[in-house]
Amino acid sequence: MVMPGQFLERPTLINLGDFCLEALWHRGDRRPALLILCPHPRFGGSSMDAPLCLEMAFAASRLGMPTLRFNWRGVCASQGEMGGLTESLEDAQEALAALRANVSHSEIVIAGHGFGAAIACELARVEPSILGAILVAPTGAELNASALADLPCEIRLVLPGATDQSFEDVTALSAPHLRVEVVPEADAGFVEGLSQAGEAVARLARSLSGELDESASP
Repeated sequence: MVMPGQFLERPTLINLGDFCLEALWHRGDRRPALLILCPHPRFGGSSMDAPLCLEMAFAASRLGMPTLRFNWRGVCASQGEMGGLTESLEDAQEALAALRANVSHSEIVIAGHGFGAAIACELARVEPSILGAILVAPTGAELNASALADLPCEIRLVLPGATDQSFEDVTALSAPHLRVEVVPEADAGFVEGLSQAGEAVARLARSLSGELDESASP
């Protein structure tokens, strides 16, 4: 039984042929669906259970959106050999297909945190039907305006208020369809401002579907 204020994610598997990825799926009846791409332990991250990934899923559920988050191959209970960018992009493409198969509409937003932001950019390039990409505290490579300019979708950057050197002058970035949102309460690691960051991602996702003003609260 799900109590008021709680949300229920259901375990599911993403089939990649010879192996499967573990994932958590949350039902919802509002647009868009949110695909959450988590950090990667090989690149200084952890797993889909990273606190900010959980907060993004929870905040999205409060707004009625379906979500899917998963572990990269070779991470936690996901099968296969741990890979890099190429393998992770393949994982994300299969996760996207699984999410599409379980929602009744075509509007999907990708939210990538850290390493997940790099994969979100690559996924947006090869999947032009993506409604938008929300990059949360991306690495320096994804903060390059020329790299963002050719993405065929709306782009949102969500950054902590306590920025480190890699985020300097980020507000000066200029690219089509790009907006920057800073979470003032958040420190560089999102230990502080965790829930506010999750809420910002959920609100931006809804706004990309035209369902919610970007300045509104969940």
